[in-house]
Amino acid sequence: MSAIDWIILILFAPVLILPALIKTGKGGSSAAERFAAGRRMPWLILGGSLAATSLSTDTPLLISGAFYDNGLAGNWFWLVAAPGTLATLFFFARFWRRSGVLTEPEIVSLRYGDSAATKSFRVATAAFDAGLINALILSSVTYATHILIHKFLGFSSEPTIGIAGLAISEASLITIGVMLVTVSYTFAAGFRAVVRTDLAQLVAAIVASSFVAFFALKDGVDAHGGYAGFIDAIPDADALFDLFHTNDPYIWLLLVFGWWRRAPGTGLFVQRLVSARS
Repeated sequence: MSAIDWIILILFAPVLILPALIKTGKGGSSAAERFAAGRRMPWLILGGSLAATSLSTDTPLLISGAFYDNGLAGNWFWLVAAPGTLATLFFFARFWRRSGVLTEPEIVSLRYGDSAATKSFRVATAAFDAGLINALILSSVTYATHILIHKFLGFSSEPTIGIAGLAISEASLITIGVMLVTVSYTFAAGFRAVVRTDLAQLVAAIVASSFVAFFALKDGVDAHGGYAGFIDAIPDADALFDLFHTNDPYIWLLLVFGWWRRAPGTGLFVQRLVSARS
């Protein structure tokens, strides 16, 4: 990285976490305040938070890999979620609000009561989601963060630093530091801090990605004497930019059934629905 890269990074870092430091005292005043920001968050912040939470350090690798392998049509595994997401927003949101729950598992008790079977089901669901699914998600995101810190910031990934008898790399140490900062402001101000920093990070991601896309495209266009030459130089361009592969029968299974996994709302989407003002 050049000096200008470091300057931008140092200036941006405080801006990204500053929203989390505003009114941190409310974080633990009640369960509704900690987990749903007192149910008073405006839609703009919650929408930005939802968009930001859909992006992570491993997202660019996943999406670009899908496009590289199968073109635009290779992205249907996440594009099919759009109808289910819209159905959750415009139809099911009112029922989540009416239920009065703070978390998704509470719906189980609301619907089936507090019998022994219901409690066992809640424990099993929590163990599966937190113990397996979230563990896999956090490990993949953390690993991607480590790779980006190593590749883009230039920190070593070799375990050369000794701490408490353990050898750790520079990239791993910085990754741990980033995680500790995130955990700290989350504990300090709860969900309110999370959604505010999400929105700030989304704006930063859009601005930075736009600059990267502009200069990358400009270099490609200049190297091929114009946009037409640039497109012609892409191998199998027609296939890459074909959104529907008519010879692939599995795409219709995705289109018909794929949206179900997002309706009537799960996890992070539900938490934002119950945190809204209305």
